[in-house]
Amino acid sequence: MDVSRSMLARLRARLRREPAAVRRRIRVVHADATRLSLKRRFDLVIVPYYTFNYFLSTRGREAALRRFAEHLTEGGRLLIDVFIPLARIARPPRAPLLRMDMRLPRGERLRGWNLYSMDVRRQLETRRHLIVHDTADGRTQKRRFTIHRRWWHAAELRGLFRAGGLEIEDVFAGYRRRRARGDAEQLIWVLYRPRPCPRPRSSP
Repeated sequence: MDVSRSMLARLRARLRREPAAVRRRIRVVHADATRLSLKRRFDLVIVPYYTFNYFLSTRGREAALRRFAEHLTEGGRLLIDVFIPLARIARPPRAPLLRMDMRLPRGERLRGWNLYSMDVRRQLETRRHLIVHDTADGRTQKRRFTIHRRWWHAAELRGLFRAGGLEIEDVFAGYRRRRARGDAEQLIWVLYRPRPCPRPRSSP
């Protein structure tokens, strides 16, 4: 599931190279996570690639958490990975950072720079991208775009998840399940929706 049609088009292109048995197991859905309704529940819901950091508003975060929880089976698990850019908070880069430098066929070259600005009060990272494509015929094409991401500290996330009706089973650093320490920039949260308490029987 993704809100970006272009990303889903890339996924469909990759799926066409997969065996039929793989394709039959995958359903591609274009949807906004804050309004997601698949009419079924799952034992496992994964929200990867720092997706949660892109919900910038309180209303968006709360709506997304409600929708994720509504798609869990009883006893199902929700995995959310989030980031906190500790190194850039401590020492924000002042100059653009070269993040990509690729030599392409026919002598072409593709380079990409990121310029970061950190709003510590609002806990907001702004990342400005510059992509430069040197073509085979000597032309230079440039593309610029900007991305905003919100970060939280662990104590804030605990409160946020519990306010969304989710309990925390585990938290670890990275997908190799390393122990979460104070210097971890990627945290994987394992969440679940608690079972409702049985109603007490009325006295005869």
